[in-house]
Amino acid sequence: MAKRVEEPFKLLEFIEGVEKWRKSFEKMCSEILHCRYKKHTVTRIDGSGGDDGIDVIVITPKNKKYIYQCKFYTGRLGSAQRKKITDSFLTAYKKNKGLKKWILVVPKTLDINEFRWWNGFCEKHSDKEIQFKLWHEDALLNLLHKYKLYDHYFQFKDPFKKSRKTFEMSFRPIISEFESGKDYFQISELETMKIVSAEWKASSYLEFRNSSIAYMLDNFSSNLCFVTGLIQRAEPLVQAEFKFLIKHYFIPEYYRLCRQRNNEKDEKNIEFYINNNAETLRDKLLDDE
Repeated sequence: MAKRVEEPFKLLEFIEGVEKWRKSFEKMCSEILHCRYKKHTVTRIDGSGGDDGIDVIVITPKNKKYIYQCKFYTGRLGSAQRKKITDSFLTAYKKNKGLKKWILVVPKTLDINEFRWWNGFCEKHSDKEIQFKLWHEDALLNLLHKYKLYDHYFQFKDPFKKSRKTFEMSFRPIISEFESGKDYFQISELETMKIVSAEWKASSYLEFRNSSIAYMLDNFSSNLCFVTGLIQRAEPLVQAEFKFLIKHYFIPEYYRLCRQRNNEKDEKNIEFYINNNAETLRDKLLDDE
């Protein structure tokens, strides 16, 4: 059975990219509809040559048409996205006689403003005698489980294997430099710290959100002093605290994450130390000014 994860659509967008998953999303919706409407004709439309506002169309034995517009939007529905949705509907309405249902499919949960916009959209076009429906993330996941399609689309034993390997390769030079015990650290090893931190935050959103390592990276990278082409701590006391933090918290946390051992006690100790020493560290750290 596939590993259950939070926000699986965002996970796949993160791993595979939007463009690759957009087509897979339409295919997934089509497969759901094939399972849902056994006695109807279900057709997925290739939009490369124009799709008349249709991603998937269902035609009943009485020739009624249900059009599904699949928009792979996992972020907020801004004005650009809303315009595309509206344009797709108007095109479908204009070019498809016998349209009885128009269903918007989005793999996200609407916030209150988006929900109000959707209700307003339905009210605005209520004179067209079309039934509007919304398939949001929860509805899609329920249908995927109902028709036993979830494992097919979210079948990964370790979805972060590739990103974790990249993480380890990025951090390895930094960790080696830290483990050397030197007072000075090579800029060539540490200058990428902010880039690594940004990449780490992107993945921590999905799997490592409880780790303090991103905070520690920001703390280190924003408070290091540059002296004669090297990076060092400015005061002996600060330097000692910096080394203590690296040795007892940063490096153990790095190896814990690489091993993927979920030790809640260690995690709480790390966060406790950071939360209770952040202000002290920030006050003592000197900027290179």
